[in-house]
Parts: sequence; structure tokens; C-alpha cells
Amino acid sequence: MVEFSNTEYAQDIVADFSDYISYPEEAAKSGEAGKVMLCLHLDRHGRITEAYVMTGSGHPILDGYALAGAGFLQLQQKNSSSLSLPGHRQEAWMALPVDFNKIAGVKESGPPPTPGDCVNRLFGRHIDAADTENLTAAKPASGAPASGQGSLSDDLRQQNHQILRQYHQSIANAMVYPKAAQRDNQSGTTQLCMVIDRQAHILDAAVIGSSGFPLLDGAALIGLARAEFKFKMPALPDQFFPEAKTMLFVIPINWRPFSDSDPKSRQ
Repeated sequence: MVEFSNTEYAQDIVADFSDYISYPEEAAKSGEAGKVMLCLHLDRHGRITEAYVMTGSGHPILDGYALAGAGFLQLQQKNSSSLSLPGHRQEAWMALPVDFNKIAGVKESGPPPTPGDCVNRLFGRHIDAADTENLTAAKPASGAPASGQGSLSDDLRQQNHQILRQYHQSIANAMVYPKAAQRDNQSGTTQLCMVIDRQAHILDAAVIGSSGFPLLDGAALIGLARAEFKFKMPALPDQFFPEAKTMLFVIPINWRPFSDSDPKSRQ
């Protein structure tokens, strides 16, 4: 993979990719920067068939924008002439570094970035097209053992349900179905895993199950990050697994495009 990543052919892909990546305004406002390493699978025509985050930046919104950029490039490749892989290869994996420090125009050791002319041009208006109703029960990620979950009291079980409903609403409000994905009839389920502290700050998040489309997977990560930025998730109650310092949630995001006859598709 590394050998192919350093070829002139791969550099052409990097150049094309740069047209579909921008620095998120939310990240600029909060001073988030970092590097993302994507892993791309290419077919013999050099078209992206898979993409995932190999090394994250530590910020879900940056990882999401990088992954979504690969998704936009994948769509562009469908409508352009293909260029077969060199050496008559049938497939190839390549590493694609995305340095948001450079995109933001800041040095790694310099001050945090500030909002500039970077506009969120990748996504359209919010529509209620992502289903997160199957948000799974919380599990302690550290501190308290998870063994006691099978015998939750009625009060704790009710608290669990209420917290999940609140998180579901915050996350659902932040999800945006990319217009390009709708036009391409992309659908599927992105399985997200997030770890939060007791104040509901997202400490880590990753795609643990792909929808099959990097654009949707990236949109899921971006939506999760925006749930923290724009729709403050409630802190965990003191009596809710009180010994646990962090909690882990698995979140399925079900992307279902609306038909032209559905009034929601025109929102």
C-alpha cells in the first residue's frame, strides 16, 4: 500500500481529492486541527470502492470531512473517464493523508485556527432522513465494570431510556443527508461508536460498521460532532453508573433516501 501511495498515479488521486476537502467552520471556531490518514481501495479502473479512517485526528468532525471528501471523489469518478491502474493491477490499496493543519493555514505548533472563508459547502439543508432510534444501551467504558448491567434496577433502566432518548434527539437533529448521496440513491447503515465523559463531551468516535458509502459514513461522523457543537447533549446523572468516568455508546445511523413523491424529500 505504501509503495503505491508514493506513485505518480496516486499523487494524481491526491490532487483530485483536494478539490473535495475543506476545513469545517465548526472546527475552526473551536480550534480543532490535526491529521487524518485515510485508506482507499481502488478497482482496476482506479475508482474508489472502499474508504475508511486508518488513523484519526482525534476530532470526529475532521475525520468525517476527510471521509466525506473521499465519498465526493468517488461520485466524481463515476462521471469521468477512468484511468486503469499502472502495471495491469486489478486492485490497489493506498494511504491518503489529510492534513487539516495545512488546510487551515496554521502550523502544528502555532496558535489554533480561526474561522476564515471556509464555508460548509459540502452539505445541504437538514432533512429528517437519518434514523437513530435504535441507539443501544450505555455501557461503562472505564471505571465501573459492565457486569452489573443485566440486573439494572427499574429506576436505572428508566434513566437509561431517558438518556438514550435525549441523545437520540440531539444526534438526529444534527444529522444531514448529503444531497449528492440522495441524488445517487445511496442508502445503508453506518454503525458509530462514541465514548463520552460524564459531561457528555465526545472523547472518541469511530465508524465500526460501514454503510458501504464513504460519503454517508463521513456524514454520520460529522453529524455526531455537530450534535456536541450545536445540540448540547445532557450530562450523565450522578446516580447513573456513578463509578464510571466514561461511557460507550453504539449508534446505528440508518440512511434512507426519500422518493420524489415524499414531501420530506423537498425540504
